[in-house]
Amino acid sequence: MPYAYEYLTDQQKNRITEIMINIFADRIQLDLKWNSPLGQIDEYVTYDKFESLMTAVKFGNKDLPPIGLNFVDVLLDDLEMLFKNRQSVLPFLVLDCQFGNVEDCAKIFEGLERILKLRTLRVKEVQFVGTSVARAMSLVTYFDQSEPFAVELVDVVDPENFDSSWIGLSEVEFECDGLITFQIDNRTVPSSLLENEMSVDSNMSEIVARTVLENRLSMELILRHLQCFDIERLRKVNRGVRKCVDLIKPNPHIETYSISYDLIFGLRTYIELENGEFESVDYPPNNGGYISGGSSSGGSSSGGSSSGGSSSGGTSISSSSENEKVISFPGEDYKSICFNDIEKTLNYQMECMKELTIWYNGPCMADEMILTNQMNYVAHLMRIGGGKLPEFELMHLRDHHDDFADLSRRIGEILKRRECPLKTRKFSMGPSSQMEVMEILPAIDTHFLKIIELLFPSEYEPLLEHSGVTELPFQVDQLSQIIQWKNAEDLISKYLTITTPIQEMNILHFVNLDILVKTLSSEDVFYLKTNLLNSSKCQKFKIWFRESAIDESLTTLIGAPYRNFSDVKKIWYFRIEDTHHYIHIVLDMREVRNEQGKMNAKLITLTRVPEEDTPFFEEAVNQLRIN
Repeated sequence: MPYAYEYLTDQQKNRITEIMINIFADRIQLDLKWNSPLGQIDEYVTYDKFESLMTAVKFGNKDLPPIGLNFVDVLLDDLEMLFKNRQSVLPFLVLDCQFGNVEDCAKIFEGLERILKLRTLRVKEVQFVGTSVARAMSLVTYFDQSEPFAVELVDVVDPENFDSSWIGLSEVEFECDGLITFQIDNRTVPSSLLENEMSVDSNMSEIVARTVLENRLSMELILRHLQCFDIERLRKVNRGVRKCVDLIKPNPHIETYSISYDLIFGLRTYIELENGEFESVDYPPNNGGYISGGSSSGGSSSGGSSSGGSSSGGTSISSSSENEKVISFPGEDYKSICFNDIEKTLNYQMECMKELTIWYNGPCMADEMILTNQMNYVAHLMRIGGGKLPEFELMHLRDHHDDFADLSRRIGEILKRRECPLKTRKFSMGPSSQMEVMEILPAIDTHFLKIIELLFPSEYEPLLEHSGVTELPFQVDQLSQIIQWKNAEDLISKYLTITTPIQEMNILHFVNLDILVKTLSSEDVFYLKTNLLNSSKCQKFKIWFRESAIDESLTTLIGAPYRNFSDVKKIWYFRIEDTHHYIHIVLDMREVRNEQGKMNAKLITLTRVPEEDTPFFEEAVNQLRIN
């Protein structure tokens, strides 16, 4: 039975792009990588030998219960489920044996052969490290041979046993450091015969393609079964097909769309479709083009530049890796290329998406040394400035904000040019000011938007954790007045410190609330209690606050608490008139410090609960029993 596999969500299982098996003495580490709207996520699973037939498994930071099996068997059970349930091509698989003992490595190879016999796995690239040529080549034969894939042999123990003339190998290369790379190309028909057959049939194929694909009726039938990436591939067949597709305006069936920006690495888009396929495209500032990663379907990537067809003006194409394609447009602005792709991708999206995410990253996230130096530098500036940054550093940050504001404006203009507002259930954004949000949010269809989440702009995150900066203030006085805010059901802002007073935030219509504010007073608690008792929507409000202005007047305003735990935690119940529900208020004023020694925010929770979940219901039942 699988173990760590059960702790992966279905989304994580479907998005895995890389599996690395690192074998050590009495320990195995399984590294899993997958794409997410905010970038690549790494997860580590360790299998430690614990006595002869016991295994200690750790999933990320979570220790799982000990398992009464050898640690190799536990790993193989998880790998069997990962391979068995994978429907798409796995971009990268690594098997590293250089630090493992011979018996464990042999058992893992035998287990993988058994697994792959039952369920062949499609891969794009396989890497073997520290094993023998014979063992690596034996396992290679069990992978799906229907499509070519790349193989790397790194630090093999017997490189002299590799024969480049073996049948099925192509593009064999021997590097000076001992690396051996080649392609597995299992063609069943000689290439010369294929070329002759293609030349004979090419004219007939072109005629058939034009007749079928340039006909609007037949194209409409085809497009009903296609989603974004396949539609883009179809558009690139020829000009006539592209014209026919654009005339029909097919729905791309996008489920999640993410746009992120980094001052060093440029722009990045991430798209996930209803059928589970996903794709990310990077637009680096020094490239004048884009870097396209493959989609989960394993087909050719649709890539960026969705205007279709070949670009004029000196386009250059090169492969940076097996899973990436670098496209350059010399003399063109990378932002313009990206925004052109965004507009063409979202222009015909008519169904409601699950989420639209806009994410801005800062300049200090690329290199650990640069990050450490910058944090120390900022901490020094704040110490000598009495807790404030000097003017020249503020100007530097303002330049970043100007860049972010311009991006928000351009994204907003793209969405506003659509024939109808974009439909999405959730809108998430990591802004540095409310004005950036207001450039985009009004272009979202207010009838479909349910959740607004204000994410953390990650350029500030290391500063918050290490440099002594305790908060990132954020105002919502103008944002809270737009119709999208007023019609949304959930508001989430766990990291931005909202400085707008509670009573000016326009939050009483929300169903669920989870926010961090600067200050909470006794009057604010009275305001929330009074108004939520009259709300038919409220389910749960969680309000974290950094500073407390709550004093003894609270008892005068709302009454004595039902329970009082040493004046640091208080509980109230208030019956909602003409209902069988109560507003349950928990005020937690405990002073708790985090790992960095900083004081955690305090919390007040206001929850709508049924009468049977209150102590009064139990008291009434007991009284009935007595009577």
